[in-house]
Amino acid sequence: MSFDEFYRRERELKQFHETKSKLYEAWHIDGKIIRERCGKGKRAQNAWVKTLRSFFQMVK
Repeated sequence: MSFDEFYRRERELKQFHETKSKLYEAWHIDGKIIRERCGKGKRAQNAWVKTLRSFFQMVK
């Protein structure tokens, strides 16, 4: 692997991790909002699962 290739890969990884941490941040905020709005119970769980699903699809 050449230096350029290595550098590019490192940059991509860094970018990926930054995006991921931003996503996690947004996800935590969403989770808080959902919990505050729906409280506990079935509806809250469903909303939570939907958010999780969309989150993991974005990460994939």
